[in-house]
Amino acid sequence: MKKQSSLWVLIPLLLFCGCEKKKAVKKLPPPKVVVAKAKEETVSKYVDAIGHLTAFNAVEIKSQVEGELVKIHYTQGKDVKEGDLLVTIDPRPYEAALAKAEAQLAEDLASLNFAKDKVERYKTLVKQNYVSQLDFDQYVTNMEVYEAQIMKDQALIEEAKINLGYCYIRAPFSGQCGKQLIDEGNLITNDGRTLLTINQLNPIYIDFTVSERDLYLIQKYQKKEDLKVQVILPDHPEEKLYGDLIVINNQVDEKIGMVMLRGEIANPETILWPGKFIRVKLHLYNQPNTVLVPVSAVNNGQKGKYVYTVNPQNQATYQAVELGEIFDDWVEVKKGVNEGDTVIVQGQINLRPGSQVVIAKRKEQ
Repeated sequence: MKKQSSLWVLIPLLLFCGCEKKKAVKKLPPPKVVVAKAKEETVSKYVDAIGHLTAFNAVEIKSQVEGELVKIHYTQGKDVKEGDLLVTIDPRPYEAALAKAEAQLAEDLASLNFAKDKVERYKTLVKQNYVSQLDFDQYVTNMEVYEAQIMKDQALIEEAKINLGYCYIRAPFSGQCGKQLIDEGNLITNDGRTLLTINQLNPIYIDFTVSERDLYLIQKYQKKEDLKVQVILPDHPEEKLYGDLIVINNQVDEKIGMVMLRGEIANPETILWPGKFIRVKLHLYNQPNTVLVPVSAVNNGQKGKYVYTVNPQNQATYQAVELGEIFDDWVEVKKGVNEGDTVIVQGQINLRPGSQVVIAKRKEQ
């Protein structure tokens, strides 16, 4: 009887403790989420690529004559204009060679004039048999030899003038000088050594490669209109720089399946530099009525990509989506979301379909 009475005492105690535990369980508040509106815009379809910048014109200045470098006229790193004098190589040996050639011409001209006079004088005498035909033919031959010598002298004078001109090296186009590679007083030899480099920076070329799979679309839309090339500098992505596609190389590199393309872009402030690594977007066409959502709204699930939308009752709704291309911080939604839908961009981790949510902040879009 004591055992049974003890049980009757314990049962109410257990029930009381159980009730106390139930009262201790608190209902969690709905999770807070950040949302944004899906928008509809006209977007530009493009091909992404990697490339680099190339000088519009580039030249390595080299000497075509030998001699002492007597004067440097340019300032390294500064701009020069087409025709500006860059360096002077000692011209004195070439001035002497020109004077010698001109003197030889004067001597041979005097001899030619004498030979011509002799031919004229003996032309009548040979008919009167005062001079043999053989001697007369020799006079004519001498005259013709001097005429040929005059042509040779004139060619030597022209050559001497050209060599003398090579002593004064001028800029072939306007551009920017590189660093100074040789100092005054050095002996310059015609051995292919570079004295100076000049790059023309405005405009500047955009060289990049695309996959051969993209070649058909590029050629297709290039026939309709000129295609634009956007240059994106990795260290300054906010810069909006646009040029024109001017060249599609005439063959695909069969080893890597890529084709080289070239664009041209104005560079008046010379912020673009030859050899610089860049990202490139080759714009093909504009696509209207494209639904976009922030990239942060997209989640990965076992069944693929999905987003959470919020209905008027502030409930999270699971929505599978079919995505297209990414445009900066936005992604194209081909199927699953409509313009104006509210999508959750932050706080999706603990959500379940049908979960009640509290909108903590609405992003201004």
